[in-house]
Amino acid sequence: MNPFIEIPGKLLLTGQYFFSVPDLLIARFKFTARIDMKNIKVDFMHIYPGQLYGSDYNWEGGLFTEVFPELHPDGEKIIYSFPVSHDLFITGLNSDTYNTVYAGSNFAGTIHSIDRNTRKTPGKIALIHYVRQDMYAAILYDKYRKVYYRFLLKGIPGATIRIQKEDKPISVIVMDENFNYLGETVIGTGKDWYWQNSFVTSEGLNIEYIEKDFDETTMTLKIFTLKKI
Repeated sequence: MNPFIEIPGKLLLTGQYFFSVPDLLIARFKFTARIDMKNIKVDFMHIYPGQLYGSDYNWEGGLFTEVFPELHPDGEKIIYSFPVSHDLFITGLNSDTYNTVYAGSNFAGTIHSIDRNTRKTPGKIALIHYVRQDMYAAILYDKYRKVYYRFLLKGIPGATIRIQKEDKPISVIVMDENFNYLGETVIGTGKDWYWQNSFVTSEGLNIEYIEKDFDETTMTLKIFTLKKI
């Protein structure tokens, strides 16, 4: 679940379509709700990019169609990270037209959709396909250091059904405020880090760390800090 994003007078909440997006919906399904805090009215905005979804692409299973938003530093645009694209997609709050910028890993491979009819894609096939490929996740802006962090969940070639999605190595890609690549670091796997609970403070990028003796009454955070090398 994505966190709420606050803009003047409104809250934004981004969801997703949980199956391959059919052509009939690619220009109609809007995944971000805009909630007016004065009158609680809700309207919807922003659609899946046609170059990534729709057509004959098979992105079944729910993992491939997640949408990760971040408010642009100017406060007037939204930056979207989609799992299946090396690019970021940037659009205005009242627009469905995207500008794209490359924001990928120097080590990620080509991302392919599932080579199977969408109606004949068992969940385990979709999961194996997800685990085997490099997949992008959240994008976060650090206003203190004027950099972006983007998570990459690295593929495990040859993975079988015994391998879980939490086994994927997690890399943090760092870019400057113009999306120029600065570097990236593998921090562990999804069994070490619950990257979904991550946020930026003046100290750096905070990421939930999963203790061996897990206790649901507490949360451990570790801070990803930048170093010049």
